[in-house]
Amino acid sequence: LEGACRVHVRPSMRPRPLSGCGGAGARCTFTPPPHHTPPKSLCEERFRDAPLDHFSFAAAGETFRQRYFFCPHYARRAAAADMLDAPIFFYTGNEANVELYLNATGIMWESAERFGAILVFAEHRYYGQSTVGRPKATNDVASSHTMMAASSAPSDLSVAAGVRSKAPGIGADDTGIGIDSDDTGGDGTGIGSDASAARGTSQRLAYLTSEQAMADYATLIREIKDEINSPEAPVIVFGGSYGGMLATWMRLKYPGSVDGAVAGSAPIWSFVGEQPAVDPGAFAKGVTRDATAAGGASPSCAANVRHAWHEILGRMDGTAVRRVRSSDIDIEGTGQTSGVLRTSTPGTKRKPPRRMQFEKPETAALSKSIGSVGAPLRLCPSQPLSTFDDLMAVMYWLQDAFDYLAMGNYPYPSSYILNGDGTLPAYPFRVACSGAIANPQLAAVGGDALLSALADAVSVFYNYTGDKPCFNYTQGVNPATQDDGDLWGYQYCTEMFMPMGRDGVTDMFWPQPWNQTLAVEQCQSQWGVKPKVTWADTVFGGRSLTAASNIVWSNGDLDPWARLGVTTSPSPSLHAVLVQGGAHHLDFMWSHPDDPAAVKKARKEERKLIAGWIAEKRGRRSLKGDQLFSWEEDLTQGAQVE
Repeated sequence: LEGACRVHVRPSMRPRPLSGCGGAGARCTFTPPPHHTPPKSLCEERFRDAPLDHFSFAAAGETFRQRYFFCPHYARRAAAADMLDAPIFFYTGNEANVELYLNATGIMWESAERFGAILVFAEHRYYGQSTVGRPKATNDVASSHTMMAASSAPSDLSVAAGVRSKAPGIGADDTGIGIDSDDTGGDGTGIGSDASAARGTSQRLAYLTSEQAMADYATLIREIKDEINSPEAPVIVFGGSYGGMLATWMRLKYPGSVDGAVAGSAPIWSFVGEQPAVDPGAFAKGVTRDATAAGGASPSCAANVRHAWHEILGRMDGTAVRRVRSSDIDIEGTGQTSGVLRTSTPGTKRKPPRRMQFEKPETAALSKSIGSVGAPLRLCPSQPLSTFDDLMAVMYWLQDAFDYLAMGNYPYPSSYILNGDGTLPAYPFRVACSGAIANPQLAAVGGDALLSALADAVSVFYNYTGDKPCFNYTQGVNPATQDDGDLWGYQYCTEMFMPMGRDGVTDMFWPQPWNQTLAVEQCQSQWGVKPKVTWADTVFGGRSLTAASNIVWSNGDLDPWARLGVTTSPSPSLHAVLVQGGAHHLDFMWSHPDDPAAVKKARKEERKLIAGWIAEKRGRRSLKGDQLFSWEEDLTQGAQVE
């Protein structure tokens, strides 16, 4: 997730809802393989009035319009219109338009056909068309890469990376709860310019929490059961990335409503307060592994990418930067490297995670030196570089490409990471690492050759159409709104507080240390809220799963989120499935001729578990008649024996 999670990558590392296809303002959604019936044609698009607040009476009577898709096709076909015995397969919507998951989650469709199941795809409150007001944070381009020192989405457990374009604010008519336009920052965007605007924004988003979203899902499940007159229908929840986190937590928090959970690429162990403590650099290490021979890439790729960052930083401070060898990159975190290069003194106090602390008098000579990276990186002349902030924005933009390519490192051409607007090649990370960046002698050449090779690598992502003459680093991979990225930023700053950083030693990037104090300060500045830093660990139990059962987690070894998920089975009823050669929730995708054997095996194992959970629920249901004594009968018999 997805999703989590940018020039930060949140859980859900899912692609952004785009406006690049279907005309201005249209939202693209992933299209399933052409040999499949369009899923949406087999569903009813519905809206329900869901309570705004499930947990208090402060907003008693207030509701919002939640969208969901009800898809009974396979249940009706299996039971000739009688759906009383049909299981319910329920998708716990991520931080995006739910149509993305309806179209992309092939495992649910293919499994529903086998089990005769009803499918339900529920949209997460505030996202897609289930809006409850969508204001934006008070920030600039640089800070829009939120505070996750890594890259941050999620979704598909992803973060708001790659999306830079400004979007119109949401007016009072579009919020779903009648927010007045007077509450905006005065420019119609919903963005304030001071602390009071940030506080106003946080008030409008007060009901955007995972707990409220799960309560939406739990009450919707009850409504569906009532509709089909089947109160004991088995319910299996599915979710990928942030959706996988929600699926996990639904089974933990609502075991009476949910009988089993299938969670793909769900980084549930990524929060402050866990024991052992979460590694903020886990995601970056995962991205770096994809750039090595272990990830199927050129053996020189990771080292050359790292050389390129130091070349860029060398342009900033005007000094030569020592070259690094492949042995300087400690991919597995053993601490064993030779001659580690640092761009600043250990222990130096740094600014917020997305920034590095340098003495940087921006003289004319320095501005010229900074600007010299533009040509070899093929940046558009309309976006000249002259300041330190410009340079850092470019570096984060370049970094984003590697994050997304790692999440979307699928074994066949796919449009998922591009949200349906274009196609990435099979194993796109390996393609990015196959050009000049793979040259083992590149570091010795250095200079512009390094930067040109870096541009070639990221062009696999940013120039997937092959027709861009230059790059605009202020834009993402597609024209897009940033609504969802902003909303995730708020969730991150309240309860989804996930430490992320990079150190330039165990990964192929440059030092971006996790600083919790400064991250909290930035949240307060942007959103007017102070994160509950240990809340997720407290409310969901962190690594303590002793009371849990009937959950399967899948993770691909090419997915950078895998290191933050469950990769070994905690108990006989809690299962971990590792997908060798799999990227972000590959097992959730539609079956494909180029699927590796491991993903086929994973789906088979997941379906076997689902069958067992359904049988278990039906077995319990069958015991509710004469085979089970009521407690009154039991007590009566006990008295007679005495």
